[in-house]
Amino acid sequence: MSRTREALSLVGLPLVLTLFFLLASDFLVGVYDEGVMLTGAFRILNGDVPSLDFYANYGPAQFYVLAGLFKVFGANVLVARIYDAAVSGAIVSFAHFYLRRTCPRWLAASCALCLAALLLEFQFHASPIPICILLSMVGTAKLSDLLAGDDGKWAYLPVSVVLGLLLLFRYDIAPLVTLALVLPIGLVHLSGDRNSGMGYRHSIRRVVGTVLVLAIAPALALLLLATTGILLPAVHDLRAYSGANYVAMRSLPFPNATQLVQSPVDSLAVYLPIAAALFATLTMGRAKREKWAFLADRQMVSIVVFTVVTGLFFTKGWVRTSGLHMLFANVPAAMLVFLCLLQRLSRDGSRRTFVVVVSLSLSLFALTLSMNWRSSPLYRELGRLEVHSELPALSYFGVEPSRLFVAQYIVRNTRPGDRIHAATGRHDKIFISDVLIYFLTQRMPATRWHHYEPGVQSTELVQLEIIRDLKANGISLLMRDLSWDEFREPNESSRGSGVHYLDQYLAETYRPILRSGPIFLYGRD
Repeated sequence: MSRTREALSLVGLPLVLTLFFLLASDFLVGVYDEGVMLTGAFRILNGDVPSLDFYANYGPAQFYVLAGLFKVFGANVLVARIYDAAVSGAIVSFAHFYLRRTCPRWLAASCALCLAALLLEFQFHASPIPICILLSMVGTAKLSDLLAGDDGKWAYLPVSVVLGLLLLFRYDIAPLVTLALVLPIGLVHLSGDRNSGMGYRHSIRRVVGTVLVLAIAPALALLLLATTGILLPAVHDLRAYSGANYVAMRSLPFPNATQLVQSPVDSLAVYLPIAAALFATLTMGRAKREKWAFLADRQMVSIVVFTVVTGLFFTKGWVRTSGLHMLFANVPAAMLVFLCLLQRLSRDGSRRTFVVVVSLSLSLFALTLSMNWRSSPLYRELGRLEVHSELPALSYFGVEPSRLFVAQYIVRNTRPGDRIHAATGRHDKIFISDVLIYFLTQRMPATRWHHYEPGVQSTELVQLEIIRDLKANGISLLMRDLSWDEFREPNESSRGSGVHYLDQYLAETYRPILRSGPIFLYGRD
């Protein structure tokens, strides 16, 4: 009976969580971050290759996963949201089952509730971040198990596969995760050999051998990117644009006291990894054992690994410091807290800890759920939602009325093979743009540069390329969205570049034919 229950929980828990996250997803579709991934997948369905045929600052894997799902089930938002929900459900389920092996049932369940609250509060729809979180958790958990035993260097091959997959999903995350996993390997091997009387040369050979095994899958991933023609243009764009611009154009300061009062959940989430790392440091410091000897303990090895991972993942959100962008560090941070609680319970078995942890976990989850329930129209309109007949890609979800009106007009006045362009009101200063419109209307972009970013479309080279593409494709209808023209963040994206070639060309070539809120449609003179 216990095996039957375990099998049912292995299948049932992810399915229940998938349904939960699907119903809890945002009713409105994101026009930028979500739109970037949906439109990229749409371009792949029409024969384009990421980086080679369109600008992409992410790895190609997420685009291809979504494109494959669209190919089988249809290109609409619902398919992508089910995938999102399944990944979020897998994250919570994996954390629960991993902790359940060594933790009391209530402690694992409490951790699952906290992770569900985090993922519910900070939703990354269509983004590769959740799947990267899941892969990183799998790699971290596997590494913890391997370091607690001694299975030889080839046992690390599954961790290598995780690193290879991460490289295909996010170029920037893969090196960070690699460093986060290699550091504990060196630490545990060196300390273990020191305690057993082995020399440092033996330790170094073990570490080098393990690192070489870890490099196998990433090397194959790089070979795959090179043979498909993605690698060279991706490296060029990352070096010339994202690498050169990201810190200056997207950085945000850490939340101050005023922000803590105005948006406490988002602000406190920024500092959660720091609090978790401090808690872990105190837990390791209270281990009454010989120096380094505590690394022979399986629980302490897990704490060490998750501490290093949390600390290094924290640097991913160091530039754009918000609760949303700190999610990558907050998931392992939450697990780290519960691993430390397990260590405390194994020492004193405090019933007070049980009451406090369960109460706080339930309260956090209930608070997050209630806030999401009130803010999402999906729950209020669930009984009367219907698919938009002119925009089947939108499925049961929605966009702002002005954007919906413009999308419907484009569909009515263009053919499926026509290309369009979604511009901003000004191109000397870029914050974001509407990238979703291509997917909603199922119309291909006119240019390689449909994904607007600060410091990219505001440059002379890119503006001239966009003009050439508009001329070459004979674009007769384009959109200009003024929603973010004057939006300013405390970084370099608020400054104009002084480059106006594209704005001048659009003013000379196109005339306004329709306005809907901040969005204008232009036709060729």
